[in-house]
Amino acid sequence: SALGCAKTALLTVLAWPPAAWLAARKPAADQADRNRSGSSHALRAAPRWPFAWPQVVFLLLVVAAGFWAADSWFDFARYKRVDPLSGMRHLVVTAGYQFDPVLLAAALCGLWCAQAPSAQRHRQVAWVIAVAGLSALALAGLARVGAQYLFALLPWVCALASLACPESWSMWRASRPKDRRVSLIGACLCALALLHGAWLSWGYFHLRHGDRPRWKEAYQFVRNARGSGDWVFGMHAPVGEYYFDPSDPKVRLQQHVTRLDSFSPSGPMLAMRRARTLWMVMQPADLATWNFADREKFEEFLGSECERVQRLEVPGTPRDLALEVWRWPRSP
Repeated sequence: SALGCAKTALLTVLAWPPAAWLAARKPAADQADRNRSGSSHALRAAPRWPFAWPQVVFLLLVVAAGFWAADSWFDFARYKRVDPLSGMRHLVVTAGYQFDPVLLAAALCGLWCAQAPSAQRHRQVAWVIAVAGLSALALAGLARVGAQYLFALLPWVCALASLACPESWSMWRASRPKDRRVSLIGACLCALALLHGAWLSWGYFHLRHGDRPRWKEAYQFVRNARGSGDWVFGMHAPVGEYYFDPSDPKVRLQQHVTRLDSFSPSGPMLAMRRARTLWMVMQPADLATWNFADREKFEEFLGSECERVQRLEVPGTPRDLALEVWRWPRSP
């Protein structure tokens, strides 16, 4: 199942940092032996396997999980009748908010600087980023994965980007001319990334509404516009219950808002028989999680029978957080 595949990939990713740490210990131990021997030629350089044993075990686990993921992927696609690549596109687009091009360019400069023989441990940072990112990308074909699940990688990317900054002026002067240019470019990119992060932080609290849908405005609009006998359906119904009556702690009783989700997609269409005005508060992006037949039927009902009376957007966000308020029947 998709859940089992997710657990397997998660355990694999969690097992990677200790494996990378063990792999990085071997060069340090070899160097310590050479120092104790008193001569750099005391130990003959033995042929080295390009991968340490933890890396080999990890790659085998990834291959085994890949076959399981592929089987679950195709089962999911047949059931949902959606393009699994749409989830991957969603992950890439939303990840662009946290891992912006400036930070990624600085990380590439840091990766260049990590090619030095003394930067063995630093290369493991790049391994962690690559493996965890590819694992999340594979899982995005099975479930709706946003960039918030990759937020834990942000310190790793920042650490890789910081490698491009020289530790001291003397070390920068002693490096090769090509490495100097890369370090200078990386340092400038890191400074730009800091400025960009400050701008994003300001926009989060002011322009982008905390990267949250505007549920309060949508439900308060319906509360003020509905009649005494109107019926309200809404996604995230407990949120609507709270905004209809903030003093009532029992927000899951559906006293004011009837649940509208993939488990009850035909509620508004059945309620039409009672000849009551219907209000529907919905987030169009959430329809992607519905079964294809239910989603198609509901969208046809909205387009042919209902009227959209309000749309609330959140500007400047990588995700589609817009909300829509629909009413049945249409205005005469």
